[in-house]
Amino acid sequence: MVTHVHSEKLAEPARAPWCGARLVRMLLPALLLVGGIATGASSVGAQALTFRRELPPVRWEGCAVNAALYSDTTAAPRVQTVVVSDSAAIHAEKLAADATEAAVLGNSTVALQLLTRAATLDPSSASIAYRRARALEAIGDRDSAILEYCRYILLPGADDREAVTEHLAQLAQTDSAAVPSSAVRAFVAGLASADQGRLRDAELSFGTAIGVAPEWSTPWYNRAIARIATGNRDGAAADLERYLALGSGDSDSARIRAVITTLREPIRSPTTTLVAGIVVPGLGQFTTGRPVAGLVVLGSAVTAIAAGVLIERTEIACLAIPVNGNCPRDQVLREDVERPYMTAAIGVAAAIGIGGAIEAWRRIRTQNERSSELLRIGGADGALLEMPAVHASATGADVALIRVRF
Repeated sequence: MVTHVHSEKLAEPARAPWCGARLVRMLLPALLLVGGIATGASSVGAQALTFRRELPPVRWEGCAVNAALYSDTTAAPRVQTVVVSDSAAIHAEKLAADATEAAVLGNSTVALQLLTRAATLDPSSASIAYRRARALEAIGDRDSAILEYCRYILLPGADDREAVTEHLAQLAQTDSAAVPSSAVRAFVAGLASADQGRLRDAELSFGTAIGVAPEWSTPWYNRAIARIATGNRDGAAADLERYLALGSGDSDSARIRAVITTLREPIRSPTTTLVAGIVVPGLGQFTTGRPVAGLVVLGSAVTAIAAGVLIERTEIACLAIPVNGNCPRDQVLREDVERPYMTAAIGVAAAIGIGGAIEAWRRIRTQNERSSELLRIGGADGALLEMPAVHASATGADVALIRVRF
């Protein structure tokens, strides 16, 4: 007579009996972590980074230098030597006389408009040029007044050049914050290049402005934006740190620090993270700088495998009647050992590993989306300049070299 005795036990070296509740408690952290992948990524809305355009006071370096700088932004007659008809000259003098009456009546705006029309009709008149410069100075338009005084002293009819030149030097006096005009010209050239999408040229121009006026903070900021757009993250972070160090008093300094932190972070690939997490459970968390989460996933997967290995079911064929459920050793015909939970354990470990890999993949993708949102580059008019991208599909691939989104 052969009697079959069944027993199930936890193999050595474990000492305590295995139970489902204990397994659930040990795997709970990993299950919670994996369950977190169902949570959607929160969107981040951040204002696009734009080039700063404010100009500082410009150091006075004479009419030949400064007038050329002001002339790009100030509307004024530029012709110095022209042939003016008699009727145009007479009309210009009449307008100038009307301007004098308007000024006497306290209407400075009308006086300036009349003098501007007169100077357009007769740009060779030194008298009209001088009176227009005085009118511009009276309404507080310093830059236009400087330009018009400079035009006046170059006209043949100017009879008090020395006095006007001395007055011009006083009018153009600037404080210690003034920068050389060459730095401003390079800065303006950088803005023009940026507006045309020539970002590497813009970076070089802003660098030139920095070389001439290293204490002027705005070119540091603008070069950082250009470097972000061209992919020079380390250089951009260094420029923004210098911008803050110059003590610009930027009200947006908290966001700038966040941008610096983002630029200093390594760029991680979601796909690489996903593959790493599938190959080795928890490796995706390790590669994203979260060792504790990685240990939870790895430990849970190892625990599941260990459970499948250690839980054994033994079937003993006994030649005698078992005593108290145990077959005497000398009566054992054969002893078959199997691991009934091994397949389930492998499935649980695989699920934990894949779930952890997906969680790491989603986290990296979300971080990259937030970084892209924080580092968006905007144009002067609010348009968003998007960098080159490739979009693949079943029918082919679309390559976008540059896109402007309004």
